[in-house]
This record gives sequence, C-alpha cells and structure tokens, in this order.
Amino acid sequence: MDSSRDYKRAVVDYYRRHLAIPYRGEDTHATRLKRELVRRYSGKGTRTLSAGCGAGALEVSFAALSGWSVGLDLTADCLRRYREKLTHVGTGNVSLVNGDLYNPPFRRGSFDLVYSFGTLYNIR
Repeated sequence: MDSSRDYKRAVVDYYRRHLAIPYRGEDTHATRLKRELVRRYSGKGTRTLSAGCGAGALEVSFAALSGWSVGLDLTADCLRRYREKLTHVGTGNVSLVNGDLYNPPFRRGSFDLVYSFGTLYNIR
C-alpha cells in the first residue's frame, strides 16, 4: 500500500474516532468571520463547495447563504452525521459527496465559491 493511501486511511480513522465529540456550535469570533466570508462571496444564485466539510458543523448554517451547496469529504461517517443535521434543519439545497480533495469528482468551473476551513492541514 502506498504512503498516500495509508495517510488518507489515518485521516479517516482519526475523524471517525473524534465524531463522538459533540460540536457545541459556539458563536465565536472565528465562526462569525467564516460565516461572513461565505456570505460575502456567495448569494442566492451561487454554487458553493465546502472542500473537507466533515460533519457539517459550520456548513449547516452556511447552506442558506447560497443557491446550492455541496459538501465534499473523504470520511463517510462524517457525511452521515452531516446528513442527520440536514434532516433536522430541513435544508434542501445541499448535496453531500464522499470524495477525495486530491481528485475531486467535479468539472473545473462547477462552483462560484470553494472554501475550506480546518481541512488543508490534512493535505500532504
């Protein structure tokens, strides 16, 4: 097995173990700044991609800021949790995709805004 595949498996295992830690949804300065950045660069007619969305801790509240929102994550367990949150919120403009940032399953130009908060440190 190559080191890239081993590393990706380690990242998935790490996040699977840490899903048990609940996100309390604090309204911190950092959270408000991220929300403002997404709001400023998206709108009702835009398509946004959250690259490395995880369990959607922030993205659930961001979904209403764009016309269509896509969450991409390597960890299927995180996406399952994100789906559960969406069911409770009732947001219908979100698609979730299990995929790899190294080889995203989208054509170039598919999104008006691509953002990633707390993910890029996992990229080698």
